[in-house]
Amino acid sequence: MITKREVAKWILSKELRDTSVIEEQSPDERGRPYIISPMGTKIKRVLIAGSVASKNILENYTKITLSDPLGTFFLSAFATDFSLEVKDAADALSVGDNIAVVGRVSPFKTDEGILRISIMPESIFSAAEDTINYWNWRTLFITRRKYYAIQEMRKREKPDIESLVKLGYSPEEAECAANSLKYYQDYNLQEFMESLSSVTRVSHASERLDSLRDLVLRVIKEQDDGKGCRYESLVEAAAEENFEQSEVDEALNDLGSSGDIYEVSLKRYKII
Repeated sequence: MITKREVAKWILSKELRDTSVIEEQSPDERGRPYIISPMGTKIKRVLIAGSVASKNILENYTKITLSDPLGTFFLSAFATDFSLEVKDAADALSVGDNIAVVGRVSPFKTDEGILRISIMPESIFSAAEDTINYWNWRTLFITRRKYYAIQEMRKREKPDIESLVKLGYSPEEAECAANSLKYYQDYNLQEFMESLSSVTRVSHASERLDSLRDLVLRVIKEQDDGKGCRYESLVEAAAEENFEQSEVDEALNDLGSSGDIYEVSLKRYKII
């Protein structure tokens, strides 16, 4: 039985930096707990993008500072048996490189009780400028949808997830709104939203990648012979629509990080 991996959340650095809540776990629960952001997002994995601002190679791990329009993410790539390739990829980066990263959040509290969050990369990809622009645009869209859901939830005497879903919000957006009201009643949401004006948006890039994502999903569904759809079939179908092979790779990475597809064997893909 195939189970989905924890979905990597698209999140801006300020939302992650302002996070102060770790979800409580019962004693019988295993694994890392979720962190809960001011927008109510429950997070274990993230998909982030930006420009490398600094790099420091140490003996056992490499520290990376990654900048997006609202600040910085802090990455730590460790030299373990399971992540040597990621450590090598981090070591090869230069300041100014544009990259996209899928990684696990690693929260810890200081002696003063302040929550700090670093990201342990699972994958590091070189990113074209259009990809960075698309990430900015889509992450902004996701964040604004959650903000509007929070505003709707605040109009109610009690948090009501079902009523928000009936208004057209997704179950996740409605749950985020309830989480935000529960954990961040004193957070200045208006100030946070005003900071989003600095996020770059390029609609053409976003529309193009959205179109390619739809094409990839359709081709996988149509050409899955039971063993998965061949990578070559995706590249050929995309070329007929004037998409480059590098764009197909970006779309596959995007769909994989969001939990829509998985690589069942080398260069063969299935829809989850």
